[in-house]
Amino acid sequence: MLFSIYSIGQHTELLKSKGIELINNGNYYKALPYLKEAIKIDSSIADLHFYYALSLMKVHDYNQSIKEFKKVISLDPKGLKHPNASYHLAEILDLKGNYKDAMFYWKKTKSNYGSTPESFIYKKSVREINSNLFAIRHKNKFDKNTKIAHLNDSVNGSDADFAGFENNKEFFYSSFKNKGKQALIFKKDNSTYSPIDTIINDFNHHNANGTFTKDGKHFFFSRCDDYNHCFIMYSKRNGNKWTEPAKVGREINKTNFNATHPSVGELSGKKVLFFSANYSFGKGKMDIWYAPIFDDITFGNAVNLGKKINSIDDEITPFFHEKSQNLYFSSKWHNGFGGYDVFYSHWNGTNFENPVNLEKPINSSWNDVYFWMSENSNYGYLTSNRDGANFDSIPHCCSDIWKFKSKQPLASEIKISSKEIFKKRTGITLPLALYFHNDQPSPKSLDTVVSQTYPETYHQYVNLKSTYIKEYTKSLKNNEKTIAENEINDFFDHYVTGGLDRLNLFKKQLKPLLREYETIEITIKGFASPLAKSDYNTNLSKRRIHSLIKYFEKTDNQYFKEYIESGKLIIHSAPFGEVKANSNASDDLKNKRKSIYSPEAALERRIEIQEVIFK
Repeated sequence: MLFSIYSIGQHTELLKSKGIELINNGNYYKALPYLKEAIKIDSSIADLHFYYALSLMKVHDYNQSIKEFKKVISLDPKGLKHPNASYHLAEILDLKGNYKDAMFYWKKTKSNYGSTPESFIYKKSVREINSNLFAIRHKNKFDKNTKIAHLNDSVNGSDADFAGFENNKEFFYSSFKNKGKQALIFKKDNSTYSPIDTIINDFNHHNANGTFTKDGKHFFFSRCDDYNHCFIMYSKRNGNKWTEPAKVGREINKTNFNATHPSVGELSGKKVLFFSANYSFGKGKMDIWYAPIFDDITFGNAVNLGKKINSIDDEITPFFHEKSQNLYFSSKWHNGFGGYDVFYSHWNGTNFENPVNLEKPINSSWNDVYFWMSENSNYGYLTSNRDGANFDSIPHCCSDIWKFKSKQPLASEIKISSKEIFKKRTGITLPLALYFHNDQPSPKSLDTVVSQTYPETYHQYVNLKSTYIKEYTKSLKNNEKTIAENEINDFFDHYVTGGLDRLNLFKKQLKPLLREYETIEITIKGFASPLAKSDYNTNLSKRRIHSLIKYFEKTDNQYFKEYIESGKLIIHSAPFGEVKANSNASDDLKNKRKSIYSPEAALERRIEIQEVIFK
């Protein structure tokens, strides 16, 4: 009898060991029969129920998994052996929308891990209790203007279909297509769907999550090997063909880390690539990052989107909607309905604001990811394993693509002026004004070009400061004279010298922008005090603008000249002459104190860098 009990115990241990070995290798399906057989032999062992429940959860058999996790908790009520059983049970109950029961087990998990408040599971429990309260309050809140529908079976098969998006009205998506060995990227051709260029779908890797640059010249996508190591690739369009894909730089693809989910966007005029990565120096697990895109698909250093977006949990599948300046992404951390929910965060020109849950019907209690939306915000796609998704034998095993349509735009258009964009990029406020002495440069001339550069005219101008003080304070006495002298000093220090200082800063900031963008356009407007006829003042404004163009051609060993001649730096002239002169400025030739030497008149003799546009 003792031998028989020993033999049974030994056999149970062998079944358990084999099951755990398979679990550790990721073979959850194969682990199930070993653990199930062991439970038949001895159903009183909490370990067996725990590993069986875990395997059931991993293969998406959630109903049976719930029963097994509850059995673990009944055998180990204080959570001494498996304190995380209540954690996994709460996760599954969230997915099924059973928020009240989920909250009970989140509270139990919090208690189980109370001695380690810095642990991930403790912090996750606290967060999910709040998230359950959110879900309960918003459970019946539903946007009636938005309808969501499952795409037909020509797109959605019994395996995972995901990452649907459009480019130039063509539909693309990724799929394992009916038990294929690799994920491939598909495109709709007429009424059929077929894999895109085989140079991208190489059949030796999983290829998925595609995105185009705005001009359609580059295609970014994720490529993963059989060991689940993912990196971001790109291919260039060459006529009707695509070049052999290459990995993007080490700024994004870092050794021993995964980078995936590329999405092209533009922040304050700067082209960027958003992506997800699990760098060890991030905020948590998978974080959302962006890297500036330079010419020829080179990149700046990756920038983490910060703790408003990223958490100690997973944030994935970013999509930037340029018209609304909203970043859409999925997260397991922020208040939601279970699994991954879709959120948006508005880019205000400086940083990303607190994320907002898109709520129902965009979100469900299941995993909702890969949000994409049309330019006009009235339709789009998302990926979800919610009720209604296709499956072979177990519901919710696999994600499908869903299309949503809305009677009202889901996002508002945000227009950011070129001046705001330039200020965000450089810190310089436009217009940038530069000032001139009366009828300078080249006085009494109808020429429109000059040989002098602006700084040369500046030095001549500041040498006249004492003359301005003398002429403007003439006939004034005591306090009035002191005030007038201070006005001239302030004009020369703040406006004239300050203008040159800002020009030097502008020049410094312009250099990296020229390396980053294909074309930069600068608009310079001219103004003149109303002492001469309008046509003369127009030519005078042209001469003043030309002195600045001359400066850009000569300064810093002709650094900018190559960009000007190649058309990468385009300078537009807009001379307005007297037409735009301030009516407060005097045109009395006999009263030079007011018409030449007064601050009111001096302020009119200027040119302005009014606009900088990046292309």
